[in-house]
Amino acid sequence: METLMMIFFCLVCLGSLFALGFCFVTLYIIVTTLRVLREKISAALDETLPDILEKKRNAHVDHHRLGIQPDA
Repeated sequence: METLMMIFFCLVCLGSLFALGFCFVTLYIIVTTLRVLREKISAALDETLPDILEKKRNAHVDHHRLGIQPDA
């Protein structure tokens, strides 16, 4: 009976270690994916944001120069 309890205890410990390892691997995958997405979003904003800001600045200048209402 003691041998059976020892085997059961070892299986529970191994299962816990496996679950802990799985959690660490999952966390690593999530962090890596978020890092890649952040880089892609940053690159996309670097390409498009200056154009959008320039259009808004030009609309603002035209608003003051011509006295027209800027687009929303």
